[in-house]
Amino acid sequence: MKKRNVFVVLTAVLAVTICSAAGGFGTVSVSAGATRKTLVNDDFTGDKIDVEKWLYYDSGIDLAYDKNVVKVKNGSNGTGITTKTPTGGAGARVEIDIKELFLGETSGNTGWMGIIFGASGITGDGQSAFSSTIDKVIEQKAGLHTLTMQNGKIKYQTPYVTDRKLVDGEGNVVENKDGYAFDVSDIFRDGKVAEGSLKIDYLYNGDFSLSVKSLSAADYKTVLKTSSQKLPAIAGGQVGVYFMESTDTSKHVLDAELYEVKVGSVTENGCKEIARFGEEDVLKDYYYSVSPASELKFGHDGRVLFSEENEEGYNLTARRKATATKDINKNCLSAEVNVDIKKITNGGQFGLCYGLEKLNSEILSAGSTYIGFTKSSEAWKMTVKYADENAVVTKGEALLPTGKFTLQTEVSADGTAEIFIDGEMILRAEGTNAEGYICLGQKSVAAGAVEAEIDNVVILNNYYDRPQNSEIIADFNDDDYNVNDWYIKSTGFGGISSGLYVSEGQLHFNNVAQDTTFATRRKYSNFELRFDITDLRRRVVYDEKGNKTYPVSSWIGVSFGCDREYVEDIVNFGEFYGTAPLLYFYVDLDAETWEKTSKTKLMLNNYGAYQSFELPDKFDFYDAANADKIVKIKMTMEDGVLTVKMKYDDGFYETVLMKDFGFTPLGFVQFWGMGDLGYDSTGGDALMVGKFTLDNISVSNLDKKPNIVDSKYESSKRPEREDYPYEEKDDDEEFLISPYIKGSEKVLGGVSGILAALIAVVKRRV
Repeated sequence: MKKRNVFVVLTAVLAVTICSAAGGFGTVSVSAGATRKTLVNDDFTGDKIDVEKWLYYDSGIDLAYDKNVVKVKNGSNGTGITTKTPTGGAGARVEIDIKELFLGETSGNTGWMGIIFGASGITGDGQSAFSSTIDKVIEQKAGLHTLTMQNGKIKYQTPYVTDRKLVDGEGNVVENKDGYAFDVSDIFRDGKVAEGSLKIDYLYNGDFSLSVKSLSAADYKTVLKTSSQKLPAIAGGQVGVYFMESTDTSKHVLDAELYEVKVGSVTENGCKEIARFGEEDVLKDYYYSVSPASELKFGHDGRVLFSEENEEGYNLTARRKATATKDINKNCLSAEVNVDIKKITNGGQFGLCYGLEKLNSEILSAGSTYIGFTKSSEAWKMTVKYADENAVVTKGEALLPTGKFTLQTEVSADGTAEIFIDGEMILRAEGTNAEGYICLGQKSVAAGAVEAEIDNVVILNNYYDRPQNSEIIADFNDDDYNVNDWYIKSTGFGGISSGLYVSEGQLHFNNVAQDTTFATRRKYSNFELRFDITDLRRRVVYDEKGNKTYPVSSWIGVSFGCDREYVEDIVNFGEFYGTAPLLYFYVDLDAETWEKTSKTKLMLNNYGAYQSFELPDKFDFYDAANADKIVKIKMTMEDGVLTVKMKYDDGFYETVLMKDFGFTPLGFVQFWGMGDLGYDSTGGDALMVGKFTLDNISVSNLDKKPNIVDSKYESSKRPEREDYPYEEKDDDEEFLISPYIKGSEKVLGGVSGILAALIAVVKRRV
């Protein structure tokens, strides 16, 4: 067993950490007005235990790993890896060790893992390379093979085989009843999670074979190959492994863990390796690409060890405390952890304790509950105990078949706990306490009684949060707003008249780029937002020579639920993107003419997952025929349900979108303008430039028992100063310069004051 030493991690702008498991962990919609807080989400792929997440002491607690791993969550839009070196020889060979591939639910079509052959021109790492990578992957899909699931069956799809026959290793024709998808469900562990090794040979003349084995087996078994009929011939090139969402259901690949991706060029003498996972630099031979909706990590497949040196009182404690509120009862606290108990002797116990009053409280201190595991007479047993002020009370017991399992617990605010082992509920206990800190550790009478390993810890807390905020309005009547209520940040294009500002009683997004925002300074959970769209650029602007200078306005966006400490912490749109829900009104634009090619639509980017909604024809406000109409928007988030309504100035509100999030995001409410920073005023090919005006913006608190505070009004205008009463002075009197010029409202400020002092000194010396 190797101790951990080096690790590299990349996380895209994170949409949301998804926790899915049998038994309903993380799948129950939380109650009205809830805020969901992640206390811990740790798969221990770092180079050390993260002290920002955990409090622990070095006594017998350490990290270890056996293999390298690439992990993908919420895989979509071409998140994946591509070889830096193209294949040569007679063709390509790909070997993939799959620890886990959770494609999605068994009904309908799921997302898929794809292997592409013969790609070219893919370079760069990270999210910045995502757009160019996915474009090339889609464009070069002739050599695309996929592993997906259709109606509960895992299928392997090869390109263009509907009129061709494939055979198995013995030469028998393999039935192909679903177009070009071949059923390979029996290869894997079960119908939902794939585990095993794939070997794919794809020669440039069209010969193909797919072989499989278990992770522990030495030899592959061929299950699909070409015979007299071949697949389409391809050229040599880069090889990639990508994850995509289903085109008809928009379902993503929920979870994937790859132990190895090895690529080689097939030659007369065998296979010449060109790429594999590195021991220290895992992706040394690969470029990686991450969509904004996904998360990709690469490093070592780690776990936390509680060794024989570990003693009672030396625990691994999550630093974030669970909150319990009576408004949220069901599923107040949810915890999941993989446990592997290697050894228990002398009556020792190992387990999870919640409800700790302090970060350093001991297991089974007053108010805490301990889910402990022990072994006696060759039988594994789980015991749930609760400590009140006077005694420790046993709440329930259950026998287990093994000491290796996934523990899940869901605790209600009233203290009712449901405990699951490997997805099956085996015990229900009442009278515990959900609020407090959570730790993992042992309760033993002798040193060296326990050896255990844990990994993949996810702890969630659902509670009703009432953030302190104000009922705020920005009507811009005096060409200002309250700086104690609103934050403004503007980014424009060089050489172009642009910016975000207040003028003529309205808020102008004037040819703005991304990173341009008008936001609340306080956070909201349940709220109502109202605003008017009073104008926008609906047609392309040309100069006197007939050159395009400005396109139709880009989208008009509103986000909510971005939970940073301060609104100023949202330094750019790229870092914000995918971390909170974003709604925007938009039209499709033609890349050549810059004119709109669609009616007005509404897009919801739900933590990186897109969903577009058609609006009624009457609300096509990008149409020049509606240029004289004021569009009024009313948007509410209440008890987890988002509702968007629209009307014109003289009409009635009509609902255009209703979406149940299952929880209430907490954070700032923000308007966004969008533009391409590469826009060229001489006629470049970028399209995104925000040009629109807003008015009558208001945000109201809809929380139960709202926590409202008064907001002192401080105008965004610079204060006007009275004229300084200038009087003539004799030459021998002290020479003074006023910081204000008579008859003017311009402030010379500190520099002028310093100049005045210097001149006065010079005057005295003359």
